[in-house]
Amino acid sequence: MPLSLPPDLRNRLLARFEGAEARAVRLVDEASSLKSAADRWPALFRETWDKSADHHRLFLHGRLLDYPPADDEETEMIQQWLAFVRRQNDESDDNPIKTLEFHELIGSFYPRFIDAGDTPDPVETMSNLISEVHQAIKDYGDVDTKGDLATLLLNCIEVLSSYYEQRNDLLQAVAHANMAVIKAEDFGRRGRAMKNRCRSAKLLFVGSRNIDEALNLVLPIWEVVQDRPPSLDRAVLAYTLAKGYAQTGDLTETNYFLEKIVADLRAIGLGLDEDDTAAVFNSWLNTLPSWEPRANYTLERFMAAATLHGQYATLREITVPAPEDRKFWQERRERCLDMIEKCRELQAYQELVDQHVIAGQPIPAFTAWNEQRLDHAASNFNQWLTAIYDRFEEGDQSDELHTALYTKLEDDTVKSDLVNEMLVWQLIGEFHTCRGEVEDSEKALNTAYELATTANRLEEQLHILKLMVGNYLGPDHIGQRLDTCLSAIDLIEAARADITTPYQRSAFIQDKYEFYALSLKISWKNNDTDLMLGLMELVKARGYKEALLRQGEEAEDLKEELGALHRQSMEADPETLASVTRRRQILYDTRLLRARSQREPFDYRAASFFKVTEGLGEGEAVLNYCELIGGVWFFQLITGDRLLAQEYQVDEEWLHEHIAAFGGGLPAGYRGRAMAGYVPKYRDRTFARPELKHKELAEWLLPDEFREALIGCRHLRICPHHELHAVPFHALPYEGGYLIEQFAVSYLPNLSCLPLAPSSGNEGGSVALIGTDCFADFNGQGLTSLPGALAEVNELAAYYNDIGVPVLNFNGEAARREHILSRDAVQELETCRVVHLAVHGEDPLAESPMDARLFLRDGFIDGFDVSLLRLSAEVVVLSACFAGARPQAVRGFDELAADDMYGLQSAFFSAGASSVLGALWPVEDQTGKELMVAFHQHLQGHSPAEALRLATLEYLRLAPPERRGVVYWGSFFLVEG
Repeated sequence: MPLSLPPDLRNRLLARFEGAEARAVRLVDEASSLKSAADRWPALFRETWDKSADHHRLFLHGRLLDYPPADDEETEMIQQWLAFVRRQNDESDDNPIKTLEFHELIGSFYPRFIDAGDTPDPVETMSNLISEVHQAIKDYGDVDTKGDLATLLLNCIEVLSSYYEQRNDLLQAVAHANMAVIKAEDFGRRGRAMKNRCRSAKLLFVGSRNIDEALNLVLPIWEVVQDRPPSLDRAVLAYTLAKGYAQTGDLTETNYFLEKIVADLRAIGLGLDEDDTAAVFNSWLNTLPSWEPRANYTLERFMAAATLHGQYATLREITVPAPEDRKFWQERRERCLDMIEKCRELQAYQELVDQHVIAGQPIPAFTAWNEQRLDHAASNFNQWLTAIYDRFEEGDQSDELHTALYTKLEDDTVKSDLVNEMLVWQLIGEFHTCRGEVEDSEKALNTAYELATTANRLEEQLHILKLMVGNYLGPDHIGQRLDTCLSAIDLIEAARADITTPYQRSAFIQDKYEFYALSLKISWKNNDTDLMLGLMELVKARGYKEALLRQGEEAEDLKEELGALHRQSMEADPETLASVTRRRQILYDTRLLRARSQREPFDYRAASFFKVTEGLGEGEAVLNYCELIGGVWFFQLITGDRLLAQEYQVDEEWLHEHIAAFGGGLPAGYRGRAMAGYVPKYRDRTFARPELKHKELAEWLLPDEFREALIGCRHLRICPHHELHAVPFHALPYEGGYLIEQFAVSYLPNLSCLPLAPSSGNEGGSVALIGTDCFADFNGQGLTSLPGALAEVNELAAYYNDIGVPVLNFNGEAARREHILSRDAVQELETCRVVHLAVHGEDPLAESPMDARLFLRDGFIDGFDVSLLRLSAEVVVLSACFAGARPQAVRGFDELAADDMYGLQSAFFSAGASSVLGALWPVEDQTGKELMVAFHQHLQGHSPAEALRLATLEYLRLAPPERRGVVYWGSFFLVEG
């Protein structure tokens, strides 16, 4: 039903014609009685020029051109407007007014102009107009003080971008949106520039392509506008970011920007807090001032706000976990769509009013023009899609539905739209699948896939491949099933290689992991060892060495900005700390995007058992673990001449409970090197006889076949996966003792680390020592004193001085952020062979794991600070609580499918360290001192892994019985990167 327009609203809409334009028209009418009064005419003309909102609108009234110009100045002003509006056809000289009206219609971009096909070649028409406006700006830009030419040029470029978007030519649509950004910035139109940046980013996000480029367009703008007053433009920007992050799978960022949308809309009075949509809409209309000369602008704001509410509800429907919440957001979206339709009807009426006023005709009553609705054809197609899906859900496999699907291919709405045609072929493929007609389904889905590829729609390509996999059931089709999965993996990895920001790259495969799991399963069944190894590498940590600028003016600026945010962090109360933390993250991401470089996908097909064994020395072995789906795990043991592989099923609750038995039951008086707030969660992990759970876990992770194959091995490298990163394998019960008593144990993020040259315990190079016993308060907490930490670094300094190794000493009072990160100190730090920190640490934060901090005497350094360094250290020792832990639940996920590495491990590897010795849980102060001093003593002449083994054995031999439990020494482990 059409919206009935209240008389007061109709009057408000007409009030726009009592504004500047109406006054200008009256002045022209007045001038018609003063033709001979040359002294009055120029003054009236200039007054009209100054007061008119759209100066060229005067010519649409068809009067000014009838009057002879009074002088040369006036002639030039008139020719200025005619120069850029004359058409390149026979009508241009005969009817310049029609020409001007035509061009003004295009330049203002009424979308139905293109949809209705009023011009045979919109691209040529708009391109010609753009050229003419460019020339007019060159010739008359100094006269056009109000910038109407600039406005017309931007309108025209945006028209072309929209035109290309409608025809699914995304490359051209993006190119013209970017052109509009450049022109708007040249003209000083910040609002238009931001609008077109958002538009370009939205186009780039389509199909989950070009995520980096899209974020690089809009994330720096958010960095600037986040402190500005709320506005509709900022809400649109927030939606663009929310939508983009949703397509990468990062629900943390998605929900953050969704909340920003609502907050801004509420702040500017365009919120949607009422259940009654009509009441909300009427309240919006009541805010329209009667004096508003451009009511259409206000309605456009309502339209944009209503659209944002609908988009917000759609994204919420995707991201909320509970079905009942999803239903709520579905209903809210429907109410928003109803509001958008009413806004469109009002806008259509305003356009009708414009045309009648221009033509001098009576203003018609308000009606809904269904035949001219901008989305009429699209709505019909969407309604058809909904009806088809409803019939699918009802199990309809009739010949009638078969005919309806194939007939739709001849519809103009489908033939003229690549994406619509793809959707129809996809439905046809699903229909044949339901009827068991595999061959017909395969043909239809292949056609849909080709169309999705042409349209550059990654998500649609993957969805169609998923449907294809469902066709290939049974042993006869296992090869086709594997090939289809590998095709999907190739697409995913190519897109993932183009994503620079680490959280988004991790999240990208969360909902796509089934392709990897199924491929691994098939390769295992096919006994294809090389393919299995390559696929396992794809789901292991790979992206911790980012191309962040570490030198030059920009790097120094970044360091200063991070330093300023550090000072804010130290002064912030608990409520504002999260905001400052987010600023550090956005700052880091924007600089990372700016410095991004092209990466090639990992060639998993080139992986081989031979290449893995090449990286193993004599007496070395690798334990490689990989989780599939639903508690199914692959275990591999690789030695120099053989590979053992087993598949195991485990109850996930059982596994989590057994892992949690480590690091728990911290005894009273346990002085941990962590902020006090983090210790209790480990102290509360209490289990009856935890050593029994340790033994059961060891029996599962190290089956008898593996134990027999390890006889004679001296160095065991372990490559965990998912929750196994929290397992201290070295502290597992083994042959009547602990695993570390039999082997030097180190850990790998992935098997690609193996070809690195093994460390021989080189004794050359300097050592950097950083440690203190006193700390500044942080986040409303006082950090406990650590006398053992200061004693540890002082004893190490004395030891290295005695053996003649140069020491870079930042102990006690010198353990300050500004001192350690000063230019001179950093240059020395970057040359050290060993870097050792004995300080307070903290458990990595799930929402921002790169913010894992190491606390100093006056503040902290975190993962962002460390990533800016360029280290050459053989080993970085983090004698601090949690300083080696990798967060398991990250960015809204219980675990990362991609297994990516975050926290301080990631940061130090990114900075260039060869290995990192860290801690999984709170480090007891005295134990930390004893173990770490012994480690450094054994490091002279031994590899870091062997040095840690010897230090642990020495500790177990010398420590008092009450401090020999795994909770004291088992936290320390070595990762080779």
